[in-house]
Amino acid sequence: MKTLFLSLLLFFADAAQAQSVLGQEWLILYRLDRPQAKYVLCRNYQSPENKSISEVVIADTFAIQLRIGLCCVIMSNACVLETKIPLTNKTNTVVQNKMLVPAYGVAFPRHTKVMFNSSITDLEKVNLNGPTEGNLIYEGEAAVRKLKEMGLELPDDADVKRK
Repeated sequence: MKTLFLSLLLFFADAAQAQSVLGQEWLILYRLDRPQAKYVLCRNYQSPENKSISEVVIADTFAIQLRIGLCCVIMSNACVLETKIPLTNKTNTVVQNKMLVPAYGVAFPRHTKVMFNSSITDLEKVNLNGPTEGNLIYEGEAAVRKLKEMGLELPDDADVKRK
């Protein structure tokens, strides 16, 4: 469990770094080498209600269907984690939602950029059959070293010997 937590911490730190590269609206796609929860899609955008929305979708499958001017992403057996933060100073109410759905679909403009396999490309050009060199999973001491490289501290409840 602690290894999973450290892996997720590194994952979200990587996503935060990518936000500065990709701008306000961004997509990050990860392919994990496992039978279930194989794909992770992250997106950040501003809603018409003036809220910042961060979404993480973890799913078994990932497919892209091209439509006129659109790329439709379809994911199966999806867990959708959504955080909404108001951009006005009236309230600091943060809303988090978790949804488990058999199918998740969302449409993006045709030339939406996505970070996948350590490079940025158009969503319609994502090659899911290519190598997975950008999807590194750090466990144990390697996770601890990577956290230190990134300038992050170990969580207080991490089950490791501190040096």
